[in-house]
Amino acid sequence: MTHDLSQAGADMSPTSCAALVELHLQLLELERQAELAQTRDLLSALSVRQLCERGVCLARLEPTERRSALYGRCLLVLRQPSVGRQPAPLPSHTLTPGDIVSVTEAGRPPTEAGRQAVVWRVSAAELTLALSEDAESAEELDDRPVTVLKVANDITYRRLRAAMEGLETLVAGPAGLLRATLFGETALEPPMPRLPPQLLDSEGQLQLVNTNLDASQRQAVEFVLRQKRLAIIHGPPGTGKTTTVVETILQHVRLGQRVLACAPSNTAVDNLLERLWAAGATRMVRLGHPARIQDSLQGFSLDARVAGSDGSAVVREVRREMDDTLRQLRAPGGQAGALRAQLRRLRAEQREREQGVTTDILRRAAVVLATLTAASDDGPLKLLGGELFDLVVIDECSQSVEAACWIAARRAEKLLLAGDHCQLPPTIVSQEAARRGLAVSLMERQVELHGDQAVRMLCTQYRMHELIQQWPSERLYGGRLEAAPAVRRHRLPQLATVEETMESGPTLLLVDTAGCRLDEVQTDEAGSRGNEGEADIVLSHARSLVEAGLAPDQIGIITPYNLQVGLIRDRLRTAGLTVEVNSVDGFQGREKEAILLSLVRSNKRGEVGFLAEQRRINVAVTRARRQLFVVCDTATVGADPFLRSLIDHMTQLGEVCSAHVYERDIGPGHSNAGRAAQTRVQTENKRDHQKREHQGDEGKTGGEVWSEVDPSCQRVL
Repeated sequence: MTHDLSQAGADMSPTSCAALVELHLQLLELERQAELAQTRDLLSALSVRQLCERGVCLARLEPTERRSALYGRCLLVLRQPSVGRQPAPLPSHTLTPGDIVSVTEAGRPPTEAGRQAVVWRVSAAELTLALSEDAESAEELDDRPVTVLKVANDITYRRLRAAMEGLETLVAGPAGLLRATLFGETALEPPMPRLPPQLLDSEGQLQLVNTNLDASQRQAVEFVLRQKRLAIIHGPPGTGKTTTVVETILQHVRLGQRVLACAPSNTAVDNLLERLWAAGATRMVRLGHPARIQDSLQGFSLDARVAGSDGSAVVREVRREMDDTLRQLRAPGGQAGALRAQLRRLRAEQREREQGVTTDILRRAAVVLATLTAASDDGPLKLLGGELFDLVVIDECSQSVEAACWIAARRAEKLLLAGDHCQLPPTIVSQEAARRGLAVSLMERQVELHGDQAVRMLCTQYRMHELIQQWPSERLYGGRLEAAPAVRRHRLPQLATVEETMESGPTLLLVDTAGCRLDEVQTDEAGSRGNEGEADIVLSHARSLVEAGLAPDQIGIITPYNLQVGLIRDRLRTAGLTVEVNSVDGFQGREKEAILLSLVRSNKRGEVGFLAEQRRINVAVTRARRQLFVVCDTATVGADPFLRSLIDHMTQLGEVCSAHVYERDIGPGHSNAGRAAQTRVQTENKRDHQKREHQGDEGKTGGEVWSEVDPSCQRVL
């Protein structure tokens, strides 16, 4: 491959186990201290308003409902104060289901020491929190407004440290052999010469569960089945990595093997579970807090499995006694001390009885699914003692720090790593820790260590028009990506509801703000950035696509800064458009027919900040199926060589116009007049445009450039 990700600070020099453990323990502590310092600095230096602008805080939310949920947890529903009959939408924020938050009374400074809760559900107008399982604590919150602050979770750091500290003692048995392989102490064992016969059809070929796999996907599945210790599936965007991983898991289940399937995020784990379920797998159990599991999959959660098991009758009886005790505790005049003691005794009995049921469920499951940190030895898996799984799968491995991967890998006889180290790396707060190697994933290190011996890359992508695909393929994937015939030249006007217009027609469209005085703005010295002019232009193009017939839910707007997310959301809301706007991270693993990318940075110094992160830009670009629209200041953004290559690609093979075209859409009193010039020339150029697209001549001529100075925007050829 020709990708160059050197700016990530990847230092892969420690190859021995002892050296890497020592280094990573230092780096994990640096990261922990950086995260704590970041939170302290935010709380001490920023007002509540500024914290809200950063997206880590929601202020003056009103409790509107309390209700019990599955397994006795108490849910608290919070909303903004209503204006009129309709509930007010929540401000822009970064809270997602599963986040740990601190709840304090509004009017008091937000603090980490407030009441801890887990984000259960997020909608446009509501935030639902799951309070402590200690249901009596929920009674202490009254109906006054509260402030919700996103906080760090120290449990994660303890689990990461424990995983690294246990590595040097992992020397015996299959797990010890795997560890030696992953540190290059032992050569990668040669693969089995043939597939297990019970997996073959009458012609001696692998009998697939999903018969729609392409050649590279099938080869990857066969490769994993034949490997003895380690296999890596490299899945660039749109190549069907998850489809391939699911088939691999199902084939191992056909062999009667037990699989532990993990990923860094709850969303990725749920995606695996959903796909396995759709393929017919049922003997599965999902570990983790139910608040972090999507509603449609709750039946697979460990809590639900325990509740529905044969041994749960006694557990239910204990819970009924707990409910009775809680009712007595809420009643006036009760003996609170004695009742609380009884409640503690009943909880201890409940835990003891549930452990026996849980152990049986875990041992009978063909597939156990969990986030990497939920697979730790202080969770339910501790009930299995030292038992290993025949296969441990770590999906989206490149998005996790190596220490997290070892939480699950230490339970593996064979390990499958799947992901794309050319997309988003692990999120690291400490720049020093990232520079010294914490951002290097286990997958990235193994690709470097073992190369093609351990890796199979998926090469056919099913998402992007070939003009969108060409740039990331050449820059990051060694030119090996190929577009499937069904998507190679698909365009927005080929959708049944979309009319061919100047806005919907191009596959690549670049709007250049250079020289238009659309400078970036900043909330404070170290805060987020935005660009009012770019936000206006994005709104204009999104509205044009909707007017052309593209469904709003098929448009995605990506921008790297939280302030810009808020600016664009405000404009869309005012315009009555329900188009999704999010950061690059929020769109990882997803796709839209049209992606609108606002790069924000516009300054005389040529500073691009973290836009220089190649993997972040790769993710943003490769979310698009039929159209990629980019608005940026090419004078600023083009100072970075990697971004300059994107600009050059769009200039040569796409269409380019100056932001002057949108001047009447920018600022107060928006109208459609800024697009009128484009509309005037649309009809006469439509036939030429269609002919060029359909004949596949896009790569043979230079891109069309719309005049910056001619108000009619006639094309300059």
